[in-house]
Formats: sequence, C-alpha cells, structure tokens
Amino acid sequence: MNEIEKSSIYSFKSKKFNKKHFIFLLIGLLFTLSLLGIAQYSSAQNTQKAQDSFTLATKLFNESNIKGAKKNIEDALALKPNNSDYKNFITRIENAEKSLEGITNAEQLIENGMLQEALEVLNTANSPDLGIDVKSSFLIQKITPTILAENQIQVQKYLSSKQFSDAKEKLNGLISLYAGKKDILDELMRDYNLISELEKKQSQQALSKLSKRYDKFQDITWYSSPNSPRYRNYNAFYIYFGSSDNSKLSLRLVVQYESDDWLFIDSAAVNVDGVNYSISGDWERDHDSRIWEWIDETLDDREMIEAIIKSKSAVIRFEGNQYYNTRTISASQKQSIRDVLLAYDGLRS
Repeated sequence: MNEIEKSSIYSFKSKKFNKKHFIFLLIGLLFTLSLLGIAQYSSAQNTQKAQDSFTLATKLFNESNIKGAKKNIEDALALKPNNSDYKNFITRIENAEKSLEGITNAEQLIENGMLQEALEVLNTANSPDLGIDVKSSFLIQKITPTILAENQIQVQKYLSSKQFSDAKEKLNGLISLYAGKKDILDELMRDYNLISELEKKQSQQALSKLSKRYDKFQDITWYSSPNSPRYRNYNAFYIYFGSSDNSKLSLRLVVQYESDDWLFIDSAAVNVDGVNYSISGDWERDHDSRIWEWIDETLDDREMIEAIIKSKSAVIRFEGNQYYNTRTISASQKQSIRDVLLAYDGLRS
C-alpha cells in the first residue's frame, strides 16, 4: 500500500472519530444544560415558595396569630436561610411573643398583689408590634400610684428610725424600675437627694457627739461613742473607727466580757431576733480581783451590726472551753452603735 492510500484511510478514520466524539459532546452539553435549567427552575420555585411563606407569615402576624406566623417564617428561612428580611422578621415575631408572655405573667402578678414584680416584667414587654407597648404602658400607669404610695410609706418608716441607707436603697430600686419615665424619675431623684442631705446633716450631728482621741505616734484620730468604756474591765459591745490623712479607716468591733471567774472564751455568737451571727477573733485575757476577756477586731460583718441596730432582741453568747454565758445588748448600746455607724458613713474620705 502506497503512502497516498494510507493517508486516505487515516483521514477517513479520523473523520469517523470526530463525528462520534462530536455527538457525545453534544449529548453531554444538552444534559448539562438540562440540569442547569432544572436547577434554575428549582431555585426559582424555592424563591417563590419562600416569598409566599413570608407573605403569609406577615398576614398571620398582623392578625395576631403568632404561632402561625412563626411557623411560616421558619419555612421561608429553611428555603432561604441567608435572607436578611426573613431573619429580621423572625426576630420581630420572637420579641412580640416574649412580650406577650410578659404581659400575661404581669397580669397574673398584679392579680396576686405583686405589683413591683409585675412592673419589672412589664418593663421588658417593649415590642412595638400588635399594640403590645401600648398595653404595657397602660398597665404600668395603672399600678404606679399604688407602688409609689407603698414604697413612700416604707421610706418614711426608715427615715423615722434614721435608717437612711435603707431608705436610699428603697428609692434606688424604684429609680431603676422607672428609669425611662422622666416625670416619675425626677420626683424620685428629688426624694433621694433630700434624704442624702438629711443623712449628711444627721451624720455631722452624730460625729459631733463622738469622743475623739488623737494618737500622735500613729497619726490617727479615733472616734467612739462617749458611752463606750475606755478600759477592758467592763462588759461591752461597741464599734469605733479611726481617721488618718483625711481618710477614714475600717470600722472595728469590740466585745468585752467581765466576770468573777474565767470562761476562757474561744468564740461567740449573737442571736438577733432569731438569726445567729458568729463573731471570730483572737480573744485576749487579763485579771486582778476579777477577770476580763475581749476581742478588738476589724468589723467584717456589717450586716450583723445593722441587724442589731434594728433588732427587738439581740443576745450575745460567749462560748468557753467548758461553759458558756450570755449577755443582752442593751438599747443604749444599740443607740451608740447607730451613732458611730451614722458618723462613719457621713465622714467624707
């Protein structure tokens, strides 16, 4: 076979191959285009379904059908999870749902007479949808006069017994609750500032009543009630404090036990209207014809001191290594403690 014949055969085979190859390519292309068309069609369908669910969710939400609206917007998000409109709308629905639950709970609290607790709940029911914020505001206005009146009575009780910190704490709670109500807040702040001024004056008066003793070696001025004993051989329960470089030091607690026989005290506790408070410290001892044991420590439990001041009954129990003894904290001791605490709180650092 000559070269010309061979060339003709190869040319014929190449033409056959190219034709077959072209057919396969054409089929593949048609299949790919078909898949793309199906995908585009499916995507378009999903977009439409999501939009239909969103439209229905909006309609149901406006009709106060929270449950139905939430289900439909969740369906829309399942089809189009990155759609910002859908995300924002489900946030609105959930906020409205939570606020409605809050109003229901608040109404139950109001019915049970728990007005302040109801107010706390209503302050979180702030959805602007479905008139929720309007209903919440209406309920707040309804219960506010009673809340303010009840708290004012309590504040006056605190003031009559010179419990200024308790009065201010009560007002602070109301200030937090009515933070967004300017007219009420202004009135509460006026009361708070008046009490602060009154507390300052009372503190200055209390400070003027205290005995002062200057320690030139430590450069400390010590303040204590004139009713507190200067020596250890007396039964006593009192507090005092020092001031140095115009800065007040920590409060200190002194507990003294005097008797004709040793107790060898290693601990003590105070029963205040049925509640026990422990007193810890290193007990010291001395004697002549009688004995006395005492501690003089930094006051770690101010709550105990405040409870004693307000108490009807406060009894201290001294625990020895074999026996115990009790002493009642008297009304005059409570008054002395109150004066020192008031002066301490009012003394500017």
